[in-house]
Formats: sequence, C-alpha cells, structure tokens
Amino acid sequence: VGVRLQVVAYPPYRAGLGAGTLDLDVQDDSTLRDVLRQLADRSREFEPLAGAAKDEWLWGQLLVHVRGEMVRLDQRLHDGDCLELLPPIAGGADVSKELLRRMRTVVVR
Repeated sequence: VGVRLQVVAYPPYRAGLGAGTLDLDVQDDSTLRDVLRQLADRSREFEPLAGAAKDEWLWGQLLVHVRGEMVRLDQRLHDGDCLELLPPIAGGADVSKELLRRMRTVVVR
C-alpha cells in the first residue's frame, strides 16, 4: 500500500521537473524530505533542498504548501495531498522567528 500525491511545480521548479504537474507514489509514512529526495532523482536542483538541515533554510529556497499551509521537512504526507512548489517571495533570506510567528498566526486565523 502506498500514498499517491500530486506535485504542482511553479517556475522555476517546473523546468527542472519537465512538467508542471506530477503524480508521485510514495510509501505510507513519507515526509516532505522523502518527496524532495524522489524529486532530486528527476532533477539535481532538488538535491540541496532534500538535504536541508532546517525548515527555515528550505523556506528561503522553496515554499511547499498543502491545503494552503506550509509543510515542514519531516511532516508526514497523506494520500491525495497536492503539494504546491512555490518560489519564496524574497528568495534566499533567512526566516526570522518573528516572521515565522506571524506566518503561523495568519494560518491559524
């Protein structure tokens, strides 16, 4: 048994994957990091993202949303999830604790 996910890639990630939308089959307890590793097999640009040590570093390079919420590297994914791969608005900047707090507040409301 596995989990079927849909990945929607926006520029610049779309070019590396060769498609705007991919269907992926992953194991039941797969996390975002596992999906990034699978994407790295398709495109080398995902290798450093799959190896990210912290969520905050990843969010400076790539934002991944599921059901309108940001996904953490070690967050488990569920059958039918649609992962949106988005570029960060202010690319490459470190995310401060205050900004993270504000982002969580917006998601909760």
